[in-house]
Amino acid sequence: MQAQTALDLYLNYLSTERNVAKLTLQAYHSDLKVFLKFLAKRKLDLQKITPREVLEHLSSLAFDTKARTLARKTTVIKQFFSFLVDEGLITKNPATNLDSPKLDEPLPLFLTEEDTVKLLEAARAQSAGIPKREITSRLWLALELLYATGMRISELLAIKIEDVDFSLGFIRVHGKGGYERLVPFHRKARYALNFYIENFKKDTPREARLFISNRKKNWTRIGFYQTLRKFSKKVLPELSFSLSPHKMRHTFATHMLSHGADLKSIQELLGHRKLSTTQIYTHVDTARLKMLHKKFHPRA
Repeated sequence: MQAQTALDLYLNYLSTERNVAKLTLQAYHSDLKVFLKFLAKRKLDLQKITPREVLEHLSSLAFDTKARTLARKTTVIKQFFSFLVDEGLITKNPATNLDSPKLDEPLPLFLTEEDTVKLLEAARAQSAGIPKREITSRLWLALELLYATGMRISELLAIKIEDVDFSLGFIRVHGKGGYERLVPFHRKARYALNFYIENFKKDTPREARLFISNRKKNWTRIGFYQTLRKFSKKVLPELSFSLSPHKMRHTFATHMLSHGADLKSIQELLGHRKLSTTQIYTHVDTARLKMLHKKFHPRA
């Protein structure tokens, strides 16, 4: 079978049957195109390739590729060959026994509760000025919702007005792979929502996106990140890292755990498929407790 045909079949399978997110699909496509180019240069057939050739390809990338990226590429190739075997297009998976690079899992970066309040209050104060400006109110609402719900930035920017249920205090979140979940929001986020909709979205159709840019287009991830980075540097100049939407998600989960929420509930709120993905926050809380113990115990 032609390598390009096999790739097209696999990408179609991921898109139509697995509902893989667009950005993930692009990453898979990119990784496999590089791999197939390697095979083409050596005139290697998919049916005849051995573990040695797969390892040779991955080794050629190892010099200037981070361990996490190399681990992803290894997984992508494994899954690609597994698909071809399942479909009867090849007889053996040459990547089955390949080990992915071992990763040192970095602890998520997050805001302290004090810095979180400072950020949100600064956003609220800025948006309530005279005259009221949509651009500042939009940022305030976005930050309130990210901290109130822990949703991903892609989920936040996809919210439609009709997804917000004010009577129950829930938002319908459209998550990865087409999965939906209901996430509660608190009274301060409700206040920000009411303020934003009353002032700027009163006559907007309920099926429209909640967040629209100044150019009347959907607010993009890059556009939001740039706005957040600029604002956070002004409000929190001594912050040791660059604040991103995903770090707001880490902040939500870490604060929930430190205030007594159980891991299973946090998993459901975040929309994680596996509990193991959420368990990273237990390490964060353990590290925080160690720091507090060292700081305040008289014999530490």
